[in-house]
Amino acid sequence: MAADGTTDGSSGKARRKGLSPIAWVAIGVGGGLAVVALLAVALFTFVWSITGEPVNAVNAFLTNVGKGRYEQAYKSTAPQFQAQHSLASFQAAMKRYGIDGFQSASWSSREISAGRATVSGTITARSGQKFPASALLVGAGKDWRVYALRFGGAGVTGDGPIAPGTPRQLPGDA
Repeated sequence: MAADGTTDGSSGKARRKGLSPIAWVAIGVGGGLAVVALLAVALFTFVWSITGEPVNAVNAFLTNVGKGRYEQAYKSTAPQFQAQHSLASFQAAMKRYGIDGFQSASWSSREISAGRATVSGTITARSGQKFPASALLVGAGKDWRVYALRFGGAGVTGDGPIAPGTPRQLPGDA
């Protein structure tokens, strides 16, 4: 038998070099799973990025309120909102709901459909208080405007208060 391992000394048959069939199957399965995982991450990243503009808009709105820049925040609301609420009533509602103490927000749910976006998550006030909230925005591209905010808390159902007012009809609804 030669030292290169080309024959088996007991039978004289040629010995295979390389990986066994089981190893090749394992590599194939592992590679396939890696591709699926990579595609899932890419899809998640794509969806998260296209829903980023409404999140940016509502975060800018809340930051303006939290820093006392009510006029800037008010200007970033939808025309339908402004038609229902004056700057003074808007400011009073932001104080009433504690949004004037806004520190940060974490949006765990994002949805865009037909010129409307809804983001839901948790708002944290400077006091440390956290409460569930959702924002409805209208627009498209980089021009999203806050249409309504909904705040919830312990014992508040899905029909809880909408601040600073309850929209009677969404844009585009018949």
